[in-house]
Amino acid sequence: MLKEGLPAWEEKGFAVYFGPGYEKIAQGTMLSPKQFKELATTKPGSFILVDVREPEEFAAGHIPGAINIPVTSFFASAQLDQNKKIILYCSIGARSYTAYRKLKKRLFPDLAQLRFDQWKEAGYPIEK
Repeated sequence: MLKEGLPAWEEKGFAVYFGPGYEKIAQGTMLSPKQFKELATTKPGSFILVDVREPEEFAAGHIPGAINIPVTSFFASAQLDQNKKIILYCSIGARSYTAYRKLKKRLFPDLAQLRFDQWKEAGYPIEK
């Protein structure tokens, strides 16, 4: 057991098994690319966009305005403003959901996810 709890357990790469309904919970936090684009246009500065992919993935292309905090070190390094909406994204949603759960356990009140693959498919800009 780890005194830091489940988030530290996950970062060390130990197995975590999800029960029935996991996909439904994860999907409930997703923003579509269109929803995020609207938020970015109408309320800039009201959120922090976090790319939880690895640094080389981030360097290859990311959503403009995103910061990079890899999920593999998220528990130890995430210093985020709890007064802002936190929007997490990765390629298809698995890593962003891991980061989402970690922040939820730290009582972050306003969290959402976005999928980078959908962002690209929608034709929205990518920054390198």
